[in-house]
Amino acid sequence: MNHRTLLEHHLYFLSTHRGNRESLEQIEFIHSDKPSFNIAFPFSAESITTIGSMFHIYLPDWINADEKILKGWEKTGSITYMIHSNKDMLWKINNKTVIKKAATKEDTEDFSLIQGKGFCQTEDDFKEWHPWMSEKNITNISDINQRFYVGYYDEKPLGVCLSIIHNNIIGVYAVATLPEYRKQGISATIMKEAIHEAQKSNIHSVTLQVMTNSYAHQYYKHLGFSDAFHCNIFTHE
Repeated sequence: MNHRTLLEHHLYFLSTHRGNRESLEQIEFIHSDKPSFNIAFPFSAESITTIGSMFHIYLPDWINADEKILKGWEKTGSITYMIHSNKDMLWKINNKTVIKKAATKEDTEDFSLIQGKGFCQTEDDFKEWHPWMSEKNITNISDINQRFYVGYYDEKPLGVCLSIIHNNIIGVYAVATLPEYRKQGISATIMKEAIHEAQKSNIHSVTLQVMTNSYAHQYYKHLGFSDAFHCNIFTHE
């Protein structure tokens, strides 16, 4: 699959959930009110010199940039873009999980609650990020290309997954489970439902992004996803 096509899918997510997109000839920008999501994707080494220090550079691995061009920038991480053939999905699932596609503001708040609890490490982080993520989710619930899935057990929300259909590709985002319910197949169950529903529209290519070499990276490999390419992340020193 074309790497720029996968990157375009990620940009669609970022532009609807993280900030506003600005497309220039050699750079894609995401402008956000959250500094960590001010992102620049350069598509030539020369364009890096035009990027302001308030942005994080996400540098695709097919762009060769030497130390001189990256002077003043420090590598702080990497994300990996992954793909799945979507043909063999013999995943461990949790048959006790009841999956619901969010359709109301209340459903969306269940989604946002689990998303916040799943991704935030501390209560202070949750208090900061939960209202922001909730606002983005409510804004996007009416987008027919975005589907918000919530997994329940005994009517209690435990896990979530967002699927976005764009350019005939399913993108899997916001996969989260309450910490005390992890490693029980809940995330895989919700993801599988999201992917199968997209299959009904004859969409079979699946993509996601993950922090390189993280636990989640290894988990997705276990589910049959494979690496497509990487973006190294640089922050101004």
